Amino acid sequence: MNWVQTFVVNLNLCPFAGNSILNKKLSQRLILSASLEQILTELFLEVDLMEKNLDLESSLVTVPNAPSNFKDYLDILEKANELLTISGFEGVYQLASFHPGYQFAGTTLDAAENFTNRSPYPVFHIIRESSLSKAIDSFPGIEDIPNNNIEKMNSMGIQKLKELLQTVNPHF
Repeated sequence: MNWVQTFVVNLNLCPFAGNSILNKKLSQRLILSASLEQILTELFLEVDLMEKNLDLESSLVTVPNAPSNFKDYLDILEKANELLTISGFEGVYQLASFHPGYQFAGTTLDAAENFTNRSPYPVFHIIRESSLSKAIDSFPGIEDIPNNNIEKMNSMGIQKLKELLQTVNPHF
């Protein structure tokens, strides 16, 4: 949670995060396993929890022992998305991804804009799409958020961003 408060809420990268935390609409799960099967199983236990608790809008699933290689992490994300579809949850939930080595296509590894999706540990963010739709409908200028975040990251600079994440995980 510290990463979310320090980075996401305080920098206002997601204008909905603070309200979600304040109103207890965010769940969190820590998965210590490095096993693909166990990660996917526990990820779907969290989806099941959200299915049973309709007040939950999203969940942060932190997997500190997931692959440190970003490409390997993306393979897990792809499998999780396939399982969402197979399980009939496509359009009900979506997965957002955060990783210490997050890199957008077409950017260099050290580009500051990658920090919009960097986290001290690998994280899968399960988002209830109906909650997301309501938030989008109620937030004017939502389409500007990604570009505003990129500008914010670039203005802060990579050294400051690394220092901020190191306050949450000294090994970052």
